[in-house]
Amino acid sequence: MTIAEILEKDFSSHKEAHDQDSCGSTPPKEQAVLVDLLFLVKSSLQKGILLLHDKSDNAQRATKRIEILHGLLHNRYTVSEIFIQALKRRIISLLHDQEKMEARENWVINQTLSDHFVAEGGSFRHMLWVHLEDIVASALAQILAIIDGDNNLENLIDQSSEKSELWLNVFQENEWNLLKIPVTKFQGKVSVLSTSGQKNQSRTCCFPFSWVLKERFEQIWSNVINLKGPLTKPNKEYLEKFEEYITLPWIKNIKKDQELFTLFSEDLVNMFMPTYPSDLNKSFSETILRLTSRLYHDLTGDEPENVSLPWLYVTNEYMHENHQLFYNLFLQESKLVAAGEATEALRQTLQDLQPKENSLKDFSSCQAWLHRVKSLAMTVDLIISEDSLVTWHSENAAELIAEIRHFWQSTWIIYLLMDHLLQNESEMEKKLLTILVRNLIFTWKKLNTEEGKQMEYVVEQVTGGLNKCNRNACNVFKVVCLYCDKDFTEDDTAKLNCGHMFHMSCLKDNNDTQCRKCKKEINQNYKPCGAVDKETFLKVNRFRRKCNSFFVEFMWNFVSSKDQLTDKVVNVLMDFVKGVPSAEGTAEHSSLQNIIKPDPILQSYVLKILLKCGMGETAPQLQRFIEEVVKSNERNSDELYFMVVRSIEDHIHSSSQGSSLIKKAKECLDSCLLAKSDEAIISHDLYTLAKLRFAISVAADTITTALSEADSEDNEYLLQSVEKLILNNGNPWIQVFLLRNLCNLNGFSFIHQLGRSEMFQWTIPSEVLEEQGKPAEQVDHFLVYGEMYEKITCEAVKALDDPSYDVTMVFDETSASLPVCMALAAVRQTTVNRSLRDNEGSLMGRMKTKSSTDGKWSELVTLCEKVLQDQLAEVNPEESNTAGLSQIVFHTALIAKLSTAPEMELLKTLCFSPGNAKEYFFPSMPSPINEINDWAKDSTEKVKIWVCSCGEPVFIGECGRPWVTGKCLNCQSEVGGAQHNAVDGFKAFENTEGSGKGHCLGDPNSRKELKWERNLCGANLCLVRAILHSSMLWGTTEQPEEVQNIIQTQTDDVRTHLFGHLQKDIELLGKAIGKNTEDAIMTVHLFLKFILESSSEPNSRIQITDTEEKRQEWEDSIHKKLKDFFQSFEAQLTSVQSNILRSGGMNTLAQIIYSKEPQLNNLSTTGVYNNPLLWSFEQRMTIQQLTTLIEQNDERKNVPVLSELLKNHFHIPYIRYLPQVLNLQQKLMCQFKNVDLQCYKDVSINTFMKEHVAEEDAKQAFTDNAAAMEKIWEHLKKIKYPKLPQELMDKDVTDLMILDFLPTERSVARTITEYLVRTQNDFINLANPGADRLIGANEVKPSHVITCIPEHDFLTTAISNIDHMVYEDGQKSTNYNFKAVERQLVDRFFMEKPIIKLSTLPVYEYNTGTTLRAFFSTVKDQLEPLNTNDRNCIMNDFRFLNEISSALSTLKIAIGFMKLSFPPPDQFLMTYLKKDLKLEDKAQNLSLPVLRTSKVKHIQSLWEVLSLRQSSLLIEMNQNPFFMIEDQRFHEVFTEEQKKEKKEILAHLTNIDVLITELHYVIMNIKLREVPPGWT
Repeated sequence: MTIAEILEKDFSSHKEAHDQDSCGSTPPKEQAVLVDLLFLVKSSLQKGILLLHDKSDNAQRATKRIEILHGLLHNRYTVSEIFIQALKRRIISLLHDQEKMEARENWVINQTLSDHFVAEGGSFRHMLWVHLEDIVASALAQILAIIDGDNNLENLIDQSSEKSELWLNVFQENEWNLLKIPVTKFQGKVSVLSTSGQKNQSRTCCFPFSWVLKERFEQIWSNVINLKGPLTKPNKEYLEKFEEYITLPWIKNIKKDQELFTLFSEDLVNMFMPTYPSDLNKSFSETILRLTSRLYHDLTGDEPENVSLPWLYVTNEYMHENHQLFYNLFLQESKLVAAGEATEALRQTLQDLQPKENSLKDFSSCQAWLHRVKSLAMTVDLIISEDSLVTWHSENAAELIAEIRHFWQSTWIIYLLMDHLLQNESEMEKKLLTILVRNLIFTWKKLNTEEGKQMEYVVEQVTGGLNKCNRNACNVFKVVCLYCDKDFTEDDTAKLNCGHMFHMSCLKDNNDTQCRKCKKEINQNYKPCGAVDKETFLKVNRFRRKCNSFFVEFMWNFVSSKDQLTDKVVNVLMDFVKGVPSAEGTAEHSSLQNIIKPDPILQSYVLKILLKCGMGETAPQLQRFIEEVVKSNERNSDELYFMVVRSIEDHIHSSSQGSSLIKKAKECLDSCLLAKSDEAIISHDLYTLAKLRFAISVAADTITTALSEADSEDNEYLLQSVEKLILNNGNPWIQVFLLRNLCNLNGFSFIHQLGRSEMFQWTIPSEVLEEQGKPAEQVDHFLVYGEMYEKITCEAVKALDDPSYDVTMVFDETSASLPVCMALAAVRQTTVNRSLRDNEGSLMGRMKTKSSTDGKWSELVTLCEKVLQDQLAEVNPEESNTAGLSQIVFHTALIAKLSTAPEMELLKTLCFSPGNAKEYFFPSMPSPINEINDWAKDSTEKVKIWVCSCGEPVFIGECGRPWVTGKCLNCQSEVGGAQHNAVDGFKAFENTEGSGKGHCLGDPNSRKELKWERNLCGANLCLVRAILHSSMLWGTTEQPEEVQNIIQTQTDDVRTHLFGHLQKDIELLGKAIGKNTEDAIMTVHLFLKFILESSSEPNSRIQITDTEEKRQEWEDSIHKKLKDFFQSFEAQLTSVQSNILRSGGMNTLAQIIYSKEPQLNNLSTTGVYNNPLLWSFEQRMTIQQLTTLIEQNDERKNVPVLSELLKNHFHIPYIRYLPQVLNLQQKLMCQFKNVDLQCYKDVSINTFMKEHVAEEDAKQAFTDNAAAMEKIWEHLKKIKYPKLPQELMDKDVTDLMILDFLPTERSVARTITEYLVRTQNDFINLANPGADRLIGANEVKPSHVITCIPEHDFLTTAISNIDHMVYEDGQKSTNYNFKAVERQLVDRFFMEKPIIKLSTLPVYEYNTGTTLRAFFSTVKDQLEPLNTNDRNCIMNDFRFLNEISSALSTLKIAIGFMKLSFPPPDQFLMTYLKKDLKLEDKAQNLSLPVLRTSKVKHIQSLWEVLSLRQSSLLIEMNQNPFFMIEDQRFHEVFTEEQKKEKKEILAHLTNIDVLITELHYVIMNIKLREVPPGWT
């Protein structure tokens, strides 16, 4: 007999005797008892307690534990007898389970044969007793570690009978196995259970075994959610189902009026947030009680007192976020503890946040107040969101939320105004600050009245406050007269003896004897003085511009609908666009008015507010706006009309985002009627022009695509409409504008291509088409050299007539530009007329003559000869010698040969000795090291990093060694390997430096836009790469093999490869500077000229970049030159363009494109539809241009956060989709929780939605969420996301199936989610390095994620911080306040956002049969197999895969509940499903008679047989059993030799079908983490 059997015999005999005694029957004859279990427990008690380990603060618990247990075991409590019997059962049960884990041995014989008892000097009997005590003490310790968790024994001996009764119910309960006492062989120290959440601190539970109920509630509620789907807020159906699954009446019967209900609430709150202060949790618990009653009453209509514990649990479950927010507010102010929850606490916090003069007494206190307000922004957003349980069910919730909204609106408006006024200020004049604070406090009080709930009143008060701020600033800075509130002028200003200034005319008119300001006596002999100095006016100017900037942000964010745009609000906007700070205006000849002009940019934003609020082309507000704008500056009315047109055009474009631009363009064209306009400009005319411009811009994009791709029906209709408009309307300006758009998109040569295409000849004016027969003139980019180049070309004509005439005579021969101009002009002259090549009077002839005496000219002749011999044409057959890119290559070679700048030595080597550059680190090449380290440090999966020869990282999971081949994302070279052997050039990442040597940009078509490399970015980076590639291209004219050797990527044609890169450089340069391709080419020529003519200091270190440090020095040096170059770039480019026009270097078509008023027949310039300015092309502000502005102003180091945001801006718009992505994944995980994935392998997303999403609202949400994931996947493919799993690289959006959206490891869904979370976290860490708020993925809400759209929000903020000034002398100035842009972007969109824990991302575990192994193992004693007939019946009668899938799904649900509580084995399975689980609908899936007669004990056998039948059907369908296995090593195929060997073996098997079926089943249920692919 085992110890458990001996003890059980004693227990049974005592129980039998006790039962008979209680019945009054005759006592049985006494039986011999080997061991008295109660006596053994008593003697083992101290030993068992000594085995317990308590937390340090609870070290004295052992004494109290002995006291309680001693009393219980000696019948000193009313519950003693019941407790003793239950304890005996627990000990015996635990010992039985332990003995099952060990080999069955006769411990008495073992002890007899041992000599231990002799060695210890005791008797054999004594040693046996000691051994029994040890065994029981160990079991007792394991039981006590659970039942006295959180000092739970006190609840058993509590005077409350409710507590002790519940305690004993839990302790005696067997069916649910609530306590789950662990079974272990270990007999050492046992840690006592604690839910305190802290290492050295314990807690005392108030509710008996509260953690046990919490854990069981969690499991059941999770099953309900998995069964019925995710839930945003609790509803009656879910909660009633939850109650049904709790079958223990002594749990369900605990109601609100019982003390236990309150105690469970307290424990529940403390367990969820154990580290929070007890008084806070106590207050929150009381709120949970009240909210639970209201939830129950609202959903059921029943009396609140009847609510049960499950409702309490669910209420608390939906209040976790509120609890956290409550704690955060409590940390700021401890008195908030009485608020009970976060919503009320926030209301009190906002009340305390009211701006007061004593709390805003100086600059630092104002900054502190701003910080406090900003820190509450997310809390407010989360609390007033509609998915708050308090909002739905709390008493007076609507009034409370409305009050918070009103308070917050008032406070946030004052925050924005103060934030704008104090930005970029280290201090402010105390007097001005004091006055401003008073004004702001007054405004806040006005806004926080009942009237402040009306937007009209809010706008009125805000504008009134702004006017006061402006007037006060003028008074403090002394720029306005206190009598009339008008600005001082040069000829009407007097300064009194006291120092105060007034208008002389005002002093005379009022005839005061005392100063109105200080009351000192006025000396009547005052004299005129000059107006206030310009610096003072500039201070006022900055102040007013800050007010303007605030006003735009305020109106944009708070006025959002047509209803809010009342007449009063429109009046305010109209006053604003006049460009004056108040209704009174300023003096006509004010010096201040000369400095501050009405700003078109701010006026355009006012117009966009009107448009955003639904003001259409016929709206009277729009007409009035235009009239007011014109009145504000009648002298520049054309510019103002253009501003209106561009604003409307931008609005149409932005409102079309997310829909088809072509469809919108068609609508615009169909609604455009170009009626003859009268002299008075009306809104309809300008609106029509804007729609036309938008439609034509879209048509230009469509034409560009149509030349290379087949037209769609929509595209064809749009182009036909534009063609009809051009041919029939009679307004040539439409055609001009189309050509300008096309040229901007594609460059000058594209227009000639259109002219040669019959399909698109309608885009070219008829007089231009007549010239198409002539050779098209190419723009002479060498005119960048200006007068010298022009003069040489003119003098060349004389030299042809007189060969003795020396062209260079009229020039300074020491000029660095002369030989370059001569060479450029000579090549152009000879190219145009080949017969002049050997003419002595030609420029080439003159250069040859000079080369006989000067070696420098000889080298130039050699370079020119290469061009004239068409060696550059070999670079790309489609490029002629005079083509734009070939001109760059030739020009670069000339500068490299002649320039003395140390930076050009590297380019000289590439041009003429490329073999010497093999060991160089090339400038501008990427350095992936930092990115690789960033990806690796927070990777959630075990990956090893390898790199392609071009430096591109590749991640390999599992064993970390290559097993398949693929293409590099960057250079398209082969990467990976086979059987753990890497292909050539593919190496494990070990490089701790940067990129490799040589050229490593890979495939030009794979280049990523706006890539930053060290100190180079944007236009700077593009320019450096353009001259680098041009130098390498020249190097291919003689040494193509050497050039190939310095390129890391193997190419079929090195010249074509480099030409592709040069084309990409020009394309990206054009985008960066906001210009067209021709201008981008011109920019390269201008920079080469700048290098030639600029002075340089000798620096031998950067001539050879054989180390990364030298490369860095070279890039720093060229960066300085680029900074100087871009300071005057715009002026230089404008000068060159006008020079080209003046010199006649452009044909008629070029004049149309570049001239403001092209010379065309019948081109009218009268009337609004013929206004040349309104048809001018102006590129929109872009992120690239903003980046270039920062770069050109050398501000990157001053605004590092803004620079990084711009560098990675293309990631930001996708973060806002994270809540949708997580929501869809959560729903799919529930959907597939109990479903066989094989049935959905090839199911499309739309098919799945039609079959499984019923409600219309749910369908729309599903469609939107799926579309978001598709959009993100398309983005990841487009940017070639480096962490894209290798097996997913070829999966396009059109290939996505529903299982791709299921978040399995290395799936599309997992990749998308991880990308979004990493991106959010990276930006939060960048903008707020000290961010310490962490949330799990399951907590993410829209308020938590970054939601800005850079193309809108970044540019809006940037534009509102640009100062345009016109000085008295007419000079204009533009100041870019990038620091303010950075701060505003960080404050508005990134601060206070949380870090999302990567470890919490959802992962779907494929639920194979092996995941049920542990469950079947625990209940194996209660299971039986099906008989053979029933098994055969299932294998033969199930004919369809969907039937099996449905049956297995139902069994999985049943097993999920069986894990919680195993039902009686002989209960019919259908009865269990229908009556116990209330799953009538699911039970219908078990339609076969054999399934209906099966019992609970057959569950494992049913599962196995159904799975086998599923495998046999899948084999018939040729289903790959490995389709869900991502480890590619499991997908390797046999070699031909292996196939032959296996066929021979299988040929001798008789039951091969059975083998294959069972093999399929094994594969489908394999546990990959336990079975490596190499096992046999």
